Amino acid sequence: KGGQILRGQKGQSRVAFPDVPINSINLSGCTSIAELQFYSACSLTTLDVSTCTALTVLECSGNKLTTLDISKCIVLEELHCSNNQFSETAMNNIYNALPNWTGKEAGYISISAPYGNYSIAENKNWRVVK
Repeated sequence: KGGQILRGQKGQSRVAFPDVPINSINLSGCTSIAELQFYSACSLTTLDVSTCTALTVLECSGNKLTTLDISKCIVLEELHCSNNQFSETAMNNIYNALPNWTGKEAGYISISAPYGNYSIAENKNWRVVK
């Protein structure tokens, strides 16, 4: 409710929640979503993107997330996850789950403190922006 669904290339969708206050969302079965955008007004406390296997861009900055499992997002190219409530361990889990873009165009991740060991991301050819 309140999300904007926009058709993208190859039938994939871009879904944006610009100013919708929601704590969580069920994305099960959303396998063709290419871009998800949850802005700070959402106040997300949980986000399960495990079925979003076509996800290339995830914008979830400024929410209240403490964990984020992106391990099934194998084509993810861009992740904006700054200004959440991640611990250093949670950040390291995110870095470890990022796809490896070594030898390909670099991925992009924006983060905020606590940073954790972001060299994990850099070693997978991710450009880390603090």
